Amino acid sequence: MKIRCMKTMRRFAGMLAIGCVLSTGSALAYTTTTENGSAADAVMAALPYGYLSASAETVVDSASATEDMQAAKNQVEEEERQAREAAAAAAAAAAAQARINQLVNGSVTPHSISKSSSLAADSVIKNNFKKLGNYRLSFYCPCATCNGRSDAKTKLGTKMAEGRTIAVDSRVIPLGSRVYIDGYGVFIAEDTGGAIKGNRIDVCVANHSRAYQFGIDYADVYLIG
Repeated sequence: MKIRCMKTMRRFAGMLAIGCVLSTGSALAYTTTTENGSAADAVMAALPYGYLSASAETVVDSASATEDMQAAKNQVEEEERQAREAAAAAAAAAAAQARINQLVNGSVTPHSISKSSSLAADSVIKNNFKKLGNYRLSFYCPCATCNGRSDAKTKLGTKMAEGRTIAVDSRVIPLGSRVYIDGYGVFIAEDTGGAIKGNRIDVCVANHSRAYQFGIDYADVYLIG
């Protein structure tokens, strides 16, 4: 039984060899195995020269194409990432410039003031305007007792207004300058005072009770211009 099976396998190997030779276009029409040979050896011997090398090149070319496609995909993803970062940077720069324009040229309208973290000096202010230092803040109102006159006029001739008017030492901060007080916002240096010297600012509020409410405070001050 074993001998019959072995003979059958050898006949099958021979037929396989013939099929491989005919499919590759070889001039050989027939090949068989010997008692000591193998069907695989016969098939290998019957293949045309260069057949295996061409197949290997096909595999290599396919792998190379896959690597090229991955490299191209990585390049596209990197370019898209850089484009997103550039767009975000451009948007941030535009927003910063718009804020600078507002601080320099926007209207400073009278309003009720309060100290707030939302009015803290941000990177736009810190990076674009001159820091004058940490100032002592006091608060005064338009009455004759606080202002020294009853008509509520400032040194510049404007009418005092909470949320806009501050009194400064004009030797340090020129009258008419815009000033950013950390935590309070933008004001205009419109007034002076006998006790306001050096790093002191008097902030105008509506009345005595408001002045007493704020008392004394300290904050970083930036000169906008």
